[in-house]
Amino acid sequence: MEFKKLVIENFRNFSSIEIDLSNKNVIFGMNDSGKTNLLFAIRYLLDRSIRNKGFIKSDYHKHDISKLLI
Repeated sequence: MEFKKLVIENFRNFSSIEIDLSNKNVIFGMNDSGKTNLLFAIRYLLDRSIRNKGFIKSDYHKHDISKLLI
């Protein structure tokens, strides 16, 4: 499996973000800039045990659940 692009919308501190990926990627930034949230989003995709728990209100950007896709 190869990921070329990651798009995250309405998740934690990301209202909307699009990242082009390559073979090797480095994630760095200031404290509290969302590095862990980015990694958790990837983990959510890949780890079934995380997905089984579902989302809670604090997982949505600014706790806004009105943008849910159903």
